[in-house]
Amino acid sequence: GGAVGGEDQAAVDRVIEKINAIPSPMKNDKDAQKKLTDARDAYDKLTETQKAIMPETYKKKLEDAEKEYNELVSAEVKEKIDAIGTECHG
Repeated sequence: GGAVGGEDQAAVDRVIEKINAIPSPMKNDKDAQKKLTDARDAYDKLTETQKAIMPETYKKKLEDAEKEYNELVSAEVKEKIDAIGTECHG
C-alpha cells in the first residue's frame, strides 16, 4: 500500500501513450487493430491502484475506440454475409 509512487504513475503514463497511439477515428486495419490491442492489454495489466489513477478521459477513449472498431468489423462482416446471401435466424 502506501502513497501512489512514481512507479504507478509511470505505468499509467505508458498506457496513456498507447491509448494516444490509437487512430481517431478508428480504422479497420492491421495497424490500428494492433495499437488498440496493445493499449487494451497494457491497460488490463495495470493494478487496481494504477487503474484508479488513470484519467477517465483515457479509459473512455480506449472503450470508444473498441466500440468503433467492433462496429467497423461487424459492418464489414455484415457486408460479406450479405454478399454471400446467407440468412441467419438467431
